[in-house]
Amino acid sequence: MKKTFDFPGFKDDLEVGSIYKNRAEVLEAGLHNNIQSGICARKNGTAFSIVIREKKGYVDDVDYGNIIIYTGQGGRDPKTLKQIQHQKLERGNKALVINFQEGLPVNVIRGYGDGPSSRYRYDGLFDIEDYWYSEGKDGKNVYRFRLVQSEDVHINYDLNKKIYASGSEAPSRINYVSKRIIRDTALSKEVKELYDFKCQICDFRIDVETGFYAEGAHIKGLGKPHNGPDTSDNILCLCPNHHVMFDRYTFTIANDLTLVGIPGKLNAHKNHVINKDYLNYHRKLAYKKNI
Repeated sequence: MKKTFDFPGFKDDLEVGSIYKNRAEVLEAGLHNNIQSGICARKNGTAFSIVIREKKGYVDDVDYGNIIIYTGQGGRDPKTLKQIQHQKLERGNKALVINFQEGLPVNVIRGYGDGPSSRYRYDGLFDIEDYWYSEGKDGKNVYRFRLVQSEDVHINYDLNKKIYASGSEAPSRINYVSKRIIRDTALSKEVKELYDFKCQICDFRIDVETGFYAEGAHIKGLGKPHNGPDTSDNILCLCPNHHVMFDRYTFTIANDLTLVGIPGKLNAHKNHVINKDYLNYHRKLAYKKNI
């Protein structure tokens, strides 16, 4: 099974569906780093895992099986579990937003039962497809995240086990339309930082609540059928608009870096070598689309 990223203590032999008696065993397996918090953040600011619980979970959590509407952390009375304050963009909430912006999945652990009968199950990777900040059932603003099970992880959801969070409206797999996920890598971050997160086409930089935002666009697409490499000479720093336009062949790029299909020229940093073979590959596909 594919892992999200390295994490201290995370064991390579973990299997999706593994059962743990309590949170201490979850921590021992390297799946989480806190006995209480539901969101496990890494030192680099990204989120590694979340715990969603059947009991004592947030009242706004909803678990559909392969889709989870997950509530962020903070603002609850520890005794009554009622939301008494607005949540803030900090700690785990900020980490999950960064995962969303960078296209990073998160490991999901489901908890069910309480006391001696409690159990936890590792359910693998989920993609963060959306998030929003709105008033919850207790009248306070909370962060909510739409998590969708990764395509490479398959869970046998047994409805009889009832291992879903409180508020579940239909704890079974449902059909959904997937949004576009931007996969980020350390290399694409380096490319974006080289351009100070400014689009190489329009020079526009987006200022979001966690900092600046741009997207790493692969010239020759990753995976089938293109099988392009995840290397810096195959990555461009683009704004979301020009990323979509480039992926849909609204424009392509000549070897002298002039744009074909729209006016302009690609800005190229002196320390960023762009592979002309990948540009040629993209142009051939673009011409087939009658650009």
